[in-house]
Amino acid sequence: MLQLRDSNNEEEQFWKKPLGAWIKDCVIGTDALLPEAAWRTEACRGRVLRFAELCDGFVFSLLFLLVESDTLNLIVMRDGGENSPSDIVTNLKRLSVLLENIRNFYRRWPTSRRLSNRLVEVAVRKKGEM
Repeated sequence: MLQLRDSNNEEEQFWKKPLGAWIKDCVIGTDALLPEAAWRTEACRGRVLRFAELCDGFVFSLLFLLVESDTLNLIVMRDGGENSPSDIVTNLKRLSVLLENIRNFYRRWPTSRRLSNRLVEVAVRKKGEM
């Protein structure tokens, strides 16, 4: 029998786990690495963060640029409006570019330890600029 899931509860649980907490801190935390103004329209700023906002790859591409700018192929920019689920082609292109950038990064940097070191470097540099 088909059972309905409580997607709000699942999303709430995601944000409580380490990956969700890290993402949230990077994009809407008090000392966010990626200020909300860089990825959200003015009308959307201050809203509760929803996972659906991240699924097109735009925010992750911007975060990845902070980690490793050398592997950047391209970031497909948003048009300035709210992210439209109807724009599937653009969303898939954006996500595809992000995945290609990550793949290229791991070709150059084979250990995840180097990624961790880069994240720490970016965070320290960001804190030093304040």
